[in-house]
Amino acid sequence: MARQDGFELGPVEIRLRAKTNTLTDGPLDPRERQLRIAKIEMAVKLRNRFTEAQLAVLERGLATCPVQNTLARPPRIVTTLDISP
Repeated sequence: MARQDGFELGPVEIRLRAKTNTLTDGPLDPRERQLRIAKIEMAVKLRNRFTEAQLAVLERGLATCPVQNTLARPPRIVTTLDISP
């Protein structure tokens, strides 16, 4: 987004932290559990100065991030297993 709007983004640091839900009920056998990630926290650190207009562009970019949008509305997953001895 910054490049498209003609300003320098500068150094960027992104940290992700995931919280897996805790098994409270169901099978104890790990092969039968259906665990999932319950929460993903993303912290974006920018090391540059931005105008309010530039910050609005960056915030819009975060809101339309393809990864975030995919996780918010998961796609259908197609899995294939190819065993070729």
